[in-house]
Amino acid sequence: MAVTDVATTTDPTSIYVALITLGGTIGGIVFTWWKFRKSQTSTDHNLGYDQLQEDLTNERAARQTNEAGLRADIASLRAEVVALGVAVRVRDDYIGVLRQAIYNQSPPPPPSWPVALTKEGH
Repeated sequence: MAVTDVATTTDPTSIYVALITLGGTIGGIVFTWWKFRKSQTSTDHNLGYDQLQEDLTNERAARQTNEAGLRADIASLRAEVVALGVAVRVRDDYIGVLRQAIYNQSPPPPPSWPVALTKEGH
């Protein structure tokens, strides 16, 4: 898999983040509507409205914090996927080198490990 393939495919994590965000937004809207309807029946409309505003502000702040954390997690996972793709390509190239050495009937020792697959390469 090429690096460009990883960047252009639909990432399941992005879908999950979108669904979680959508669920939080819908839940916030329903909660806001419920609180608004409840405040309409109370005798002190201003108190209910102020509480609604505070709840909405708290919900928005919590959602933004959650989204920021999820975006950081996604960025980290994407970087890890790219790094794993590079390691797989290096490993596959080394397998090709080993097979060519066998085909050429080269004597031992085998070709040295690629630096990217050794402790020095990490």
